[in-house]
Amino acid sequence: MLELGSGYGSTPILHTACAGRRLVTADNSGVWMDRFRYLESPNHELLLVEDWRRFELLDEPWDVAFVDQAPGHDRVPAILRLRSNAQFIVVHDTEHAAHYGFEPLLSDFRYRLDDANARPRTTVVSDRQPIPFDLPSLRQHHVSRKLLPKPARLTLTETERWHELTLVANVALPHHFHFDLAVKTKSADLQAQLLFRTKDHRSFFWTQLLPARTVSVTVSRESEMLGSVGDATWAEVINVCLRARTTSPPARLQASSFSLSYLPEQELASAAHAR
Repeated sequence: MLELGSGYGSTPILHTACAGRRLVTADNSGVWMDRFRYLESPNHELLLVEDWRRFELLDEPWDVAFVDQAPGHDRVPAILRLRSNAQFIVVHDTEHAAHYGFEPLLSDFRYRLDDANARPRTTVVSDRQPIPFDLPSLRQHHVSRKLLPKPARLTLTETERWHELTLVANVALPHHFHFDLAVKTKSADLQAQLLFRTKDHRSFFWTQLLPARTVSVTVSRESEMLGSVGDATWAEVINVCLRARTTSPPARLQASSFSLSYLPEQELASAAHAR
């Protein structure tokens, strides 16, 4: 298998799934490559790529190729080169077909399977044989943890000032997880964010929750989809916080549920020690 672009979700999972088989993970970022050096083994090669156009492994035969590299404009040329060499090509972020220029290329393959429930959307294509499986739930092997035993309320009393509420303190987070958060408000003008804060509060992961004039929303995100400020790492996160501000106080925000789902630690640990 060939993986173009490493990630906290894909790389450890593929390492485990490909045990005993050849797996090559290629990336043009040395920072991302270094994050997965612990997985390197005789069967799992990690390669730093300077120019995808000169990456010769795209012209070798593969059973499966996973296309998720940066910069995004190199994905379509990679798919074109892999088309005659890979049995199956798995393409990430296909909900942004216009941005990446995936069409009409993907629709030109003889066989195609789209997983519209995946975040980001994922498409499998092949010119050689039908897609031999139905895609299971992405979280069928995950363990779920409910982290909010009762609703948490945040009251906003001052104009434009950020108000913050800790939802979970001293939480141990895996590198890759999926979270679901249900939030309600009656405010007509509100900004809200979910923060994964570090001890020094100068670096953190975050995601926007509510657009203006939203009454209620259920947010579902992958750890890889969250933004970061500073050089935050998941191991440094100690609190999960809800923060908001409004131009029309007073206002109230309620988090009615918050849960995480992730691969069990023993599965990730087996990948780490497979070498």
